[in-house]
Amino acid sequence: MKNRDKITIIGVPASPYTRKMLAVLRFKNMDYSVIWGNPNQILDSMGLKVPKPTLLPVMILNKNENDQAVCDSTPIIRELDAIYKQRNIIPENKALAFLNSILEDFEDFKKYISELQISRLWVVGSNKKTAPIIERSYKRFLSLLDNHFESLPFLLGDRPSSSDFAFYGQMTQLLGFDPTSRSLALDLSPRSLAWVDIMEDLSGLDIKSKNFVEIEQLPKTLFSIFEEISRGYVPTMIANSKAYNNGEEIWKTNIDDEIWEQKTFPYQVKCLDWIRDEFTNLEEDDKTKVLNFLTETGCEKLLRDKE
Repeated sequence: MKNRDKITIIGVPASPYTRKMLAVLRFKNMDYSVIWGNPNQILDSMGLKVPKPTLLPVMILNKNENDQAVCDSTPIIRELDAIYKQRNIIPENKALAFLNSILEDFEDFKKYISELQISRLWVVGSNKKTAPIIERSYKRFLSLLDNHFESLPFLLGDRPSSSDFAFYGQMTQLLGFDPTSRSLALDLSPRSLAWVDIMEDLSGLDIKSKNFVEIEQLPKTLFSIFEEISRGYVPTMIANSKAYNNGEEIWKTNIDDEIWEQKTFPYQVKCLDWIRDEFTNLEEDDKTKVLNFLTETGCEKLLRDKE
């Protein structure tokens, strides 16, 4: 990306997605500026159309010689990767890129764990009934990450992927703001604490000899992470999608032999559709590799046709 195409990012310091995208821009050595505050007010003062829905952060990109405000970190990352390929964070291997997409969406979806607004707990699935499920999952996940970071510096090799930045964004809340979840991390995953600090600014990381792992050589620690994904993320995504397609505002599913109940999210339906579409577009050989991996970890249900 040329300097004249400098990116403006509008967000707030406590936003996990703002932190995520700032870390991405730093790693890619892209020219950017930050405006802290309310995107609606700021965009209005700049005479720019406000994206609907307005999600943090909002980024102003130059498209067809015009400034345009956009949000939703997942598609923005892929657009930036297509423009500035020298320090890509989407693996070139399509099968590995697909697994990266699942990891990225899983961690973005796990924002309910770090939800700080009590008034929204029911909306995102955090309440007295689901709290034990969330805590057990969080503890398991911390231990899995600690084991993984013992052998690899990042999730998919010795260079960061978009899923690393998604994990980092959410973990800035869990390890940086909330004293309870940080205390658990100190006991269960000190490597994760150090990793979050490293992820903050990777602008100086020399990637000339850094590579993503081959999908045939994925470490057992990553298999374990996907097994954890199959326990909570997979059943919630499927149940949410079924409820939405059936016009139901609330859904229930079984996680860890307990009932999880929450409101239906249209956006998560879109995310699941993106994942399934990406799988459909893979070459047959890559589909086989992905399906073998997901079946071994219990995540193959994500790819089933909608019922």
